[in-house]
Amino acid sequence: MNEYYNEYPVCGGRSIHKMAKKVDEKVTESREKFRRSLAHPALKRSFLLKNTTEGLNLVSNAMDLKKDDAVLTTDREHNSNLVPWQVQVHKRG
Repeated sequence: MNEYYNEYPVCGGRSIHKMAKKVDEKVTESREKFRRSLAHPALKRSFLLKNTTEGLNLVSNAMDLKKDDAVLTTDREHNSNLVPWQVQVHKRG
């Protein structure tokens, strides 16, 4: 994190300038290191997503929730955790 903020604090994936390309390279490298660190015979798959919002949307849509099921959250949730569950309430009653 310090390396990012000190050496190339720019948005990757959106630009073509030198620093943005460096961010893209480092993100790819970091994801690969993390993926390798998860290597375990019992772990069949691992998924690295763009961000928490994408992950929460994926999980909320993948769950087979029924009308009377409950998902507990707090009143302090960020919208990225609150909205996907509210969408499920609307979809499933």
